[in-house]
Amino acid sequence: MDKSGDDFMVKYILKRLLSVIPTLFILSIIIFGIIHLAPGDPAKIILGPDATDEALAGLRAELGLDKNIFQQYISWLWGAFHGDLGQSYFRNQPVMTAIKQHLGPTLVLSCWAQLLAVVFAIPAGVISARKRGKSVDSTMIILSMIGISLPSFLLSLFLIIIFGIHLGWLPVAGYKAMQMGVGVHLKSIILPVISLAGLETALLIRMTRSSMIDILHTDYIKTAYAKGMSERTIIFKHALRNAFNPILTTIAQSFGSLISGAAVIETIFNIPGMGQLIVNAVLQRDYPLIVGIVLVISTIYVAVNFIVDILYGIVDPRIRTIGKSK
Repeated sequence: MDKSGDDFMVKYILKRLLSVIPTLFILSIIIFGIIHLAPGDPAKIILGPDATDEALAGLRAELGLDKNIFQQYISWLWGAFHGDLGQSYFRNQPVMTAIKQHLGPTLVLSCWAQLLAVVFAIPAGVISARKRGKSVDSTMIILSMIGISLPSFLLSLFLIIIFGIHLGWLPVAGYKAMQMGVGVHLKSIILPVISLAGLETALLIRMTRSSMIDILHTDYIKTAYAKGMSERTIIFKHALRNAFNPILTTIAQSFGSLISGAAVIETIFNIPGMGQLIVNAVLQRDYPLIVGIVLVISTIYVAVNFIVDILYGIVDPRIRTIGKSK
């Protein structure tokens, strides 16, 4: 990459980075507003149905719930800007502490599921595109349709019954951290990872297949074949690289879905991640904790999309070419 390309990439990264700030600001307004306008009174849940009006008023004042929603938002935003997302109503600890205690298992589960989906789906999609119309392609299409149609919780139950109960190969609940041993860790997360990765794998297979088919029918790919280039070079160096933008987009979107969708899987497999935390927070109307969790998940999603935007500029030479011509 020459100097003009380097300058364009720096400007490209800065432009994407600056767009993240208003995105997070708007997200914070939406998240805070929707959750605080939802029905339910945390003070009543904390004190119980027999609490007096004076006790409820005193607790609302202590929690800051006696202020209007605008004043609450400004106070919360100032604290969030300094890394303080407030105090959990029910856990008697800072929101950031509660999130840090539960974020690890969720990220580990999501990252393993994403890795499994990418490692399996991209080669499967490429093979399906190369063998279009043949039995291999039909098999991949059927498998991807099953993956899309089968809910993750139902897949979880099937895996638990087969591999956990009947065969007894794998544990059906619990989570073991990597510090307890790689083998123990992997054994504890195989079933939840497969359950979580099923839908994303199916979507990624379909996207890879569709993108590759479009590229394989272009004139420059036909020219490469006519010049006698090896099929391996054509597929991986030219076709897959030029088909990678929509695949990257699908990966970014699926990672956000994995983090948010992990709540169901964590509940089924009794994994102490963000899923259990947010379910309990919603039931208890723990506003600071709900807002903090949703904001952290949204920030991760925005960060992943920012990284993918940068990868667009690295993977796709057409972006750099456009930058040089301006």
